[in-house]
Amino acid sequence: MPKGIIYQVQVGAFRNSIDPAIFNGLSPLVGERTSSGIIRYKVGYFRGFKSANMAKGRIRNLGYRDAFVVVFFDGKRITIPEAKYVIDNAEESEKFVYENLVLDEVEKLKELGLREEEGTADPIDVSRSPIVVSRTSDIPKVSINNGLANNLLNVGGVFFTVQVGVFRQPKISSDLYGVSPLLTEKLNNGLLRYSTGVYRNYSSADSRKIDVRNQGVKDAFVIAYNGENKISTKDAKLLLENDNKNVSTENPINITFKVQVGAYKVPIVVENTPVFKDLTAYPISSIKRPSGILIYMVGSYENKAEADDLKQVIIAAGVADCFVIALQDGKRIAMKKALDLLSNK
Repeated sequence: MPKGIIYQVQVGAFRNSIDPAIFNGLSPLVGERTSSGIIRYKVGYFRGFKSANMAKGRIRNLGYRDAFVVVFFDGKRITIPEAKYVIDNAEESEKFVYENLVLDEVEKLKELGLREEEGTADPIDVSRSPIVVSRTSDIPKVSINNGLANNLLNVGGVFFTVQVGVFRQPKISSDLYGVSPLLTEKLNNGLLRYSTGVYRNYSSADSRKIDVRNQGVKDAFVIAYNGENKISTKDAKLLLENDNKNVSTENPINITFKVQVGAYKVPIVVENTPVFKDLTAYPISSIKRPSGILIYMVGSYENKAEADDLKQVIIAAGVADCFVIALQDGKRIAMKKALDLLSNK
């Protein structure tokens, strides 16, 4: 990595390699493989936050909606405010060179077809924030591409998803009881339909519906699509049955396995909480304890083995004390009881 202040766009963590051509000239694509085989990808070596933020906007528009800007000083990760402090306190001659480098970067990005407007402003840097948030005023807000991040109609095929609500204004997970990831569909009347999860069988979607209701969205319900067309759940079940895609996938006792990641005093902004930044490709849900503490969980599986695999991914992402839990109808139960119920099914 070059010396001095360097910004990069962190794309996410993936099991499979990414083709650099996807980013249409944004380079270099830097991959860091963890001990678990997960690859963390970053794009670019930018001298300025403005140019990095433009690249972040384009990468989000390409479908990597959780991309965010990180910054390094002489190869060491620092916060964005710390980077600003270094630049503000540099010699005037250094500032002059720096400002011209940034202007040159912006012009080169424009030549690639990027626009300054794509660099939507993110909230304050939260990389040094504590795990437990004690005041609602500590929770930052973030904008998300006019509400069309993660377009539902790009999924394809026959699938189920859980509708969270229909709104006039864009929403993020913190507006909707922390439900994540969010999918968006812009309706003909201009309203935005928000849902969460993509499932190829009804049972998994119904289990997710219970989770979402427990999080606070009491009127959440399962809807279905065939490509870009909304269809009835009955028709979706028939289509999947005819394609032999729904055989032996039903879980009538509604046992699910998840990975518990953290506990918080108030709902969090998933997109901006360091623990979750590399995990938003997975369903994120929460349950409220009698004490009022919110327990946040990642993933949702019908067998423990898949949850155990996800646990290793989360450990590789830096959460060493995560663990697998079992739930029935959205309520936590003993692991032994869950495994006994499944063995007797």
